[in-house]
Amino acid sequence: MAQTKKQPISTDLEDVLVGWQGRLADAFGEVARRRFAPPSRQTVDEWAREHRYLPETAAEPGRWNPHRAPYQAGIMQAFTLPAVRTITIQSASQVGKSTIMTNCLGYVIDRAPAASLWLAQLSANPL
Repeated sequence: MAQTKKQPISTDLEDVLVGWQGRLADAFGEVARRRFAPPSRQTVDEWAREHRYLPETAAEPGRWNPHRAPYQAGIMQAFTLPAVRTITIQSASQVGKSTIMTNCLGYVIDRAPAASLWLAQLSANPL
């Protein structure tokens, strides 16, 4: 039976520290690259599909389903276009306008925190 040579254990503290520092620098660099990388391009409807949950009181509670009202996607995609400055929606009642707005607001809060102003007309006939 052939004997195998055992590698000597390095007792030199400098060798151990150099290896440790290199591994720590690599790990730190990877964390920094992930943390400070620019966010991926994502539209509001894509963001909502991943992050939005409707409350138990909603008609369909749970994860937001973009296929429930596909006409909402175009409005939310317009929100992320740099050239669009104003979005005006004229539609029937209870077709998801509040959901569109809360998805847009959630997107801004999560992806690009900034000062936001949400204006909505409560009724045509104020008290």
